[in-house]
Amino acid sequence: MTTVNTNSNGTDAGSIFDPNTTDPDKLKMQADAMLFVSDLQVNQALKQQWTSLLANIKSKIDANPPADSDKESVYKEKLKIINNFLAQKGYETTSVYVLELTQTDFYEDHLKESEPNDESDRFVQDILAKTALLAGWQDAMQKATDTDTSAPDQFLAQHGYKCTAKQVNASFKAMRNVDLKFWTGIYGNTVMTTSDGKTDTGPVVIIYDSLDGISIGSDMLDKDLNKVTYKDGVLSWTKDDFTVNHSGQLTFSQVTRAAKDDKDAYVGNEFFGTITYSNSDGTEKKESIFGRIGKPPEGSSGSHDGNRKSCPTPPSVQLSVVDKAMKYLGYFMAAVFVVDFIASVPKRFKAISEFVEKIKKPNEPNQPEVEKKLDSTKEEIKESSDPKALEENGSFVDNIDNAQPENFNNEQGLDFINNEQLPPASDVQAMEQGIENMNENGEINQNEENVQEDPNPVDDNFQGNEENEFEGLSKLFEEV
Repeated sequence: MTTVNTNSNGTDAGSIFDPNTTDPDKLKMQADAMLFVSDLQVNQALKQQWTSLLANIKSKIDANPPADSDKESVYKEKLKIINNFLAQKGYETTSVYVLELTQTDFYEDHLKESEPNDESDRFVQDILAKTALLAGWQDAMQKATDTDTSAPDQFLAQHGYKCTAKQVNASFKAMRNVDLKFWTGIYGNTVMTTSDGKTDTGPVVIIYDSLDGISIGSDMLDKDLNKVTYKDGVLSWTKDDFTVNHSGQLTFSQVTRAAKDDKDAYVGNEFFGTITYSNSDGTEKKESIFGRIGKPPEGSSGSHDGNRKSCPTPPSVQLSVVDKAMKYLGYFMAAVFVVDFIASVPKRFKAISEFVEKIKKPNEPNQPEVEKKLDSTKEEIKESSDPKALEENGSFVDNIDNAQPENFNNEQGLDFINNEQLPPASDVQAMEQGIENMNENGEINQNEENVQEDPNPVDDNFQGNEENEFEGLSKLFEEV
C-alpha cells in the first residue's frame, strides 16, 4: 500500500480525509467511504462491479492516452463517473475519500484491530447456538447506538471472551467464505438468462447446511455424488448419472446498502453464477442465474403455472424451519452492521446517535442514506433483544439441525411461509436488472457507459491531481 507522510491526526498533510473535522458533509462522506470499503468484503457483486469499472476505464485510457493539455479534464471526467457509480449504489461519498481513507492511520489501525482470533471464532459459534447470548449481544448494540459505543466490547469481556467486537465481525465474515451454512435461506426470487438473452424464472435454491443441505429446484445435491464444494464464497457441484442433470457455480454475496438503481431497494443475501444443463442428446445448455431471498413471484413461481404450491422444492425439507434459521442469522447480521458503523465513526463520538446528529443538516428534508440504514437496523436489533421471543424462534443451530427430519412431507410448500418472515416477492422484470451486467460465465461486469448520471452529485471540493488519484485507485484495487 502507498506510504504517505502523515500529520498529528493520522492523515496525509495534503489529504482531504480528516477524522477530526467538524464539517457534517465531510464526516458523512468519510463514514460512507469506510462503510463502502467494508461492504466490498461481503458484497461480491459490488466488488466485481467496482473493480471491473476501474479496469474498464483504465484500459481505455491506456489504449488512448490523453494529451498533456487534456489530462486534467479527462481524469476529472473519469472520477466523476466513479463518483456516479458510488452514488448509484447508495453511498454518499466520492472516489477521493475512498482512496485517501486507505492511506490514513485511522484505516491502518482499523485493519490491525480487526484481525480475528480463536476467541472471536468461539463467540460466533456460541452465539449461533445460544439465544440468551444473542439477546445480550443485541442489547449491547442498542447501548452502542444510544449511549456508549464501547458496550459490545464490555459485553465480550464480561462473558469471558478475549476479543473485540471488530474481531467478532472479522470472524463471521471469514466463516461465511468457508462454510455455506452461513448463507442459509430460501432463495425463491431467481431469474435465468440464456446465451441469446432470453430470461425466465429460475429454480428455488434452498441452503440450510454446509454441504449436506443444498437444493436446486426439486434436486437435493449429494455432497459425494455431485462433488459439492464451497470455497471462497463459491458453491460448485457436478451432475450425476441418476437424478441431477446439471452442474453449476454460484457466488454468494450480501447487499448491505440498497442501491438507487434497484427497483426493490433490496437488502440481504443474494447469489449469481451459472447452471449448465445436460440434454438427452448429449448437448449442454449454460445459463446465467441471479437469485435473492424471498418467495417466487405470483404467476412466475418456477412451476410455470402460477401455483406456488407446485413450485418444485424438496418435499423432505421443513421450509418454515429453514426460515427460522435464516431469521436468527439475520438478527446477528444486523449487529454486524452496527459494529461496522462504529468502526467508520471517529473515536471521539461516544455513541452512534451522537454522530448521526452531527451529520444532520438543519432544514434538510432528506435523511442521510447511512441514517436510513441505521434506522431499519435498530428495529431488527430491538426485536431480537427479547430473550423470550428468541427462545420461541429457536437458535440458528437448533433450526438447522431440524430442517430435514425423517419422514417429513412438506405439503404446505412456500405458501406456508408468511411475508413477515420472507421479503415480499418481486416480479421477474425487477429481478432482471440483477443480471444486466452479467457475462456468460456468471461474472458481473461494469463499464462506464452503463453508470447512470447522478442528479444530485456530491461535491468533494477536491483540488488535487486527478490523474494521481485515479492511478492510486487502480493500484489499490489491484491489490484488493
